[in-house]
Amino acid sequence: MYIPEKLRYNVQHYFGEEGENWLSRLPQIIKQCEEHWNIVVGDPYSLSVNYVAPVVWKEQNREAVLKLSIPNEQYLQELEAITLLQEGSMASLLDYHRELGAMLLEKIIPGEALATIEDDEKGCFIASEVGKQLWIPVPVSMHVNPTNTREDELRDIVHKHPNGIGPIDYQTLEGAKETFTLLCKTSADLWVLHGDFHPYNILFSNKLGWCAIDPKGGIGEREYDLIQYILNKLPEDDAALESIIIRRMNSFTTQLSLRKDRLIGWGFCHSVLATVWTCKEDGDYDKSFYKGMRVFQQLWRETRGGHQ
Repeated sequence: MYIPEKLRYNVQHYFGEEGENWLSRLPQIIKQCEEHWNIVVGDPYSLSVNYVAPVVWKEQNREAVLKLSIPNEQYLQELEAITLLQEGSMASLLDYHRELGAMLLEKIIPGEALATIEDDEKGCFIASEVGKQLWIPVPVSMHVNPTNTREDELRDIVHKHPNGIGPIDYQTLEGAKETFTLLCKTSADLWVLHGDFHPYNILFSNKLGWCAIDPKGGIGEREYDLIQYILNKLPEDDAALESIIIRRMNSFTTQLSLRKDRLIGWGFCHSVLATVWTCKEDGDYDKSFYKGMRVFQQLWRETRGGHQ
């Protein structure tokens, strides 16, 4: 079986030996899924760190989507998140196989991504409406990771990189860590979050209207869940990029009655972490995320009266 190079690189980069072992077993896992559900698996979609492909589910006489992940703690969190968020604007989980790290999901038809909408203000309005239906108050008992696990991740990065990492200097890493700590300590309005809420994960369904797919899960403030959306599909021009970030923030805070200072703070510390995730050994990194980080960093300084 051909494994796309992007999938191979990402899985190896993020999961190391565990990822290598999973990739070697992937053909057998797909075969087991076909036998378990009596499905025919088609060619995969564009892949990141999961294997996702359309399927024909023979017994149900319907199309669906097969998503395969390494069956680790992250998979279990995603499984719980999609289960909890089923009542909102979310593609349905049809079935799952925990040992195989497999989910059988509703296929969204026609599946047009919100990222294809050229009117940015309209895109923000649609995303806000999806978010209103999607986010739910935190239940009494759940295992989805709270936002402060990202704080722990960044603290580990700061410890391991005393000279900074990629284009990010140590002072910025330290400032982002302190910001994470401050915001986590002062968080009050907590919700179950999507965890990867961006315009490529919001699709149009003939049945549901605009809906979300591929939740990663999380517990935190809604402001935090919007940062990945704001960082996506940004122009290359610096002035235009800053203008769009500010316009998106204004749109979300107005439509969802959110706090702009919290949105800016989460924007700074998460954009640092998001940029770090893209840093490669050859020195390459996501330039758009980095530029977005610089905008949020300056806005956070202004919000804090000139301090990081």
